Amino acid sequence: MHIADRYRVPPGVVAEELDGETILLSMDSGIYYGLDAIGTTIWRGLKQGGPLAAVLHELRVAFPTVPSAQIEFDAQRLLAELVEQGLLQLEAGAAP
Repeated sequence: MHIADRYRVPPGVVAEELDGETILLSMDSGIYYGLDAIGTTIWRGLKQGGPLAAVLHELRVAFPTVPSAQIEFDAQRLLAELVEQGLLQLEAGAAP
């Protein structure tokens, strides 16, 4: 994970937000994934096409009592899992 990374939602992945949480579903694989409030904040930021740095900044503002290192660790773990499950893709040309 690099702060300049940008991600995109692959075709066939649908998301529905309800009460501050988001459900992701891959229509191709049938994978179903639930995001809590923090995951939903990450998802919203990534859907807007901004770099990861902007998403991390938004998280720091939204959750000021959580240490930055914890925010970055949790975001990295979530992004890796979403990419692995095919629910998110690292854009071409993004830093490895």
